Amino acid sequence: MQAESGDLAGAVTTVRSVQSPDAESKVRAAVAGAQAKSGDVAGALATARTITGANRVFLAGMLAAYQAKAGDVAGALQTAEAIPEGGIHGGYGLRGAALLGVASAQASRGDLAGARVTAQRITEPSMRELVVVPIARAQAKRDVAAALGLARAVGDPVTRAMALEAVVMVQARATGVPTALQTAKTIAEEPARSAALVGVARVQAERGDGAGAWVTLGSVTDTHLRSGAQRTIALTLARAGDPARLIETARRRGSDAGSRVIALTAAAEDVMRSAEELRQSSGLIFLVLEEWSP
Repeated sequence: MQAESGDLAGAVTTVRSVQSPDAESKVRAAVAGAQAKSGDVAGALATARTITGANRVFLAGMLAAYQAKAGDVAGALQTAEAIPEGGIHGGYGLRGAALLGVASAQASRGDLAGARVTAQRITEPSMRELVVVPIARAQAKRDVAAALGLARAVGDPVTRAMALEAVVMVQARATGVPTALQTAKTIAEEPARSAALVGVARVQAERGDGAGAWVTLGSVTDTHLRSGAQRTIALTLARAGDPARLIETARRRGSDAGSRVIALTAAAEDVMRSAEELRQSSGLIFLVLEEWSP
C-alpha cells in the first residue's frame, strides 16, 4: 500500500480518486496510520478528522497511543476519552483499549506510575488489569526479579501468563536464551509456564534460530498456545527465508487434499503480506499490548 511504503502524497491522490465512501475512509485511515508511524502525529490527527464512521473511532485508539509515545499524554487522554463509551470491537471496549494503549506507551517510556494512573480511567476491570503486561515488560528492563514478582502476583491466570511471557522475552533479549529458559522452567503453573516458553521461542525465531525455537516449543504443554505459536514462529521464519516449517504446519491443518491446498495458499498469502497487515489482523488487544514492545 502507498501509505505503508511512505508514499503519502500518492496515497492522498488515491484517496481523491476513490468513489466508495467506505473505501475512501479506509484509505484515509491507512494514511493517518502511516503518518503516525513516521512521527507526524499532528498530521495523523488532522487526517483522522477528515474520516467519518467506525474507521475514525477505531483509529483514535492507535493515535492516542502514538501521542503518548511522543510525550503528549494530556492530548492522548483527550483523544482516547473522546471515544464514546460502549463502542465494541472484537469483544473489547474501544475507549478502554485506547486508554490501555496510552498506558502501554507511558510504560514503554519508563513512566510506570503514570501508566498506573491512566489505567484507573479504564472502566472495565479485566481491561484495566491488562496494564500489568506493559508495566512488567518495562520493569524487566531494570529489574527482572521485581518484574517477575509483579507478574506472578496478578490474579487472572491468563493475564498472569501474558505478563510472565513479556518479562521472559525481555530477559531472553537482554541476557540470553539459556537464562530465560531457566526462568521459564521455574514457573510451575499453566498456562503461565507454556506462555513463558513461547516467549523464549519467539526470541529465538527473531534471531534466526528456527531449530532452537522448535525445540523450545516442544516443551510447551498447553496445546492451544503451542499450536498458535508454531504457526506464528513458522511464519516469522518463512518471511526470513526458511519456509519449511510453515509448509509443515499448513499441511497439518488440512484433513484432506482440498483443505491442505487452502491452508497452503493462505500461508503463502501471509508470507507476502506486509508486517503491518499481519499485525492489524492479530486483533485489537494484541496490537495495544505489543505496539511498544522492543
